[in-house]
Amino acid sequence: MRTFVAVALLAAALQGQSPDAAAFLPPKAGLIVGIHWQRLLASPMGAALREQMRGNKLPSHPLMDGTLKLIEDIDSVVIAGSAPGAGKLKDPAFLVVVKGRFEAAQLRPLFQRGGPPEMYQGLEVWAPDKADPKAPRLALFDSQTLVFGERRQLTAALDRQRAQAIAGLPPRALELAAGNDFWMIMDTPPGLLAGGPPMASQMLAGVTRVESGTSFANGLSTR
Repeated sequence: MRTFVAVALLAAALQGQSPDAAAFLPPKAGLIVGIHWQRLLASPMGAALREQMRGNKLPSHPLMDGTLKLIEDIDSVVIAGSAPGAGKLKDPAFLVVVKGRFEAAQLRPLFQRGGPPEMYQGLEVWAPDKADPKAPRLALFDSQTLVFGERRQLTAALDRQRAQAIAGLPPRALELAAGNDFWMIMDTPPGLLAGGPPMASQMLAGVTRVESGTSFANGLSTR
């Protein structure tokens, strides 16, 4: 699997194509969530959402207009990080990779309120508060890729992509992504529900992973 993904990304790079979201993901992520945003927007749920936004008659403003355009330009979102309770982390850090069609000139007004960007590997990295290392940061990797997360998570993702240290998506994640608009895989560490309801703790004692997939193409379908 790793070899296949590496070869595919190398071929894409040679052809000047944007790397897949898998090229940025952390290895051994305990939680991976995927959203096929354009597929969701094309569903009945997406049509209802658009109708609601039109009915709200939001005031025209450069920031608001830019945000709405950004929402329309997103193709997919992948979120990866530590599973709840893994390593007893109270605030697990997450990495978000957004694929779509983006222009730096249109994004800057939305993210430049924190001051001039930091430069990392020749990329602009925007943050609302650069003095806070845990403040979320955003980098436009190329015209099709946004990477978002804490500075440590973000720079590690950019380093992985440059070094071609590719974790790739688990085979089961690829299966869920193929047929669902929203999907999730989450490891469940031992003792996740310690101190919770005894019945729930007993029922989930042997569960090591939770998988879920939802499609909105024909109403609501969950598996």
